[in-house]
Amino acid sequence: MGTDEDADLARLRAGRPSAVARVVDETLHPFVVGGAGVVVTAIDGGARVSPATLLGAIAVVAVAVGGPWAILRHSLRTGRLTDRQAVRRAERWRPLALGGLCLLAAAGVAVALGLPASALFLGRGVLATGVAALLTRFVTKVSLHTTAAGFAVTVGRYAPAWGVALGLVTVAALCWGRLRQGRHTLGQLLLGAGVGTTMFVVA
Repeated sequence: MGTDEDADLARLRAGRPSAVARVVDETLHPFVVGGAGVVVTAIDGGARVSPATLLGAIAVVAVAVGGPWAILRHSLRTGRLTDRQAVRRAERWRPLALGGLCLLAAAGVAVALGLPASALFLGRGVLATGVAALLTRFVTKVSLHTTAAGFAVTVGRYAPAWGVALGLVTVAALCWGRLRQGRHTLGQLLLGAGVGTTMFVVA
């Protein structure tokens, strides 16, 4: 009987990579979405644009994005990950958990710099990442791309129509790109979107 990892690898081999799908992946990467969320919440949707606020947001992004990026690079160099997308479920939950700790550290930096909205955003990100890591470890390989797409709700705080539209377009684009490349099943993608949306709306 095949394992979940066998199914993940078989799905990846059957994928149909394309340049457009790769652009969607990179443009809507969790690092990009998360960093954008920090900036949007720091400037309060444009109400608090100042050099000090922008510099603070950059410092928070450096921790929130730089930390997970460094973990990803180290994991690839040491062989803990065999590809940068962590297609193997058994390899995926550990960097997710460590990435959550980086978000927690970034939330602390945001508090210290007087950016409470960014700290709250990152705190919800910690919860979403933690749930995704647990589900990945014990249930199925949750899509972190669509989990991060819960960021659209942050935009919705300032402009609800734009927030809903951005959320729908983002999730739809990611589902198409990830399915085409064989990275996830539709269920894994929708589960990720559900986790992200729930954590950012309810938590």
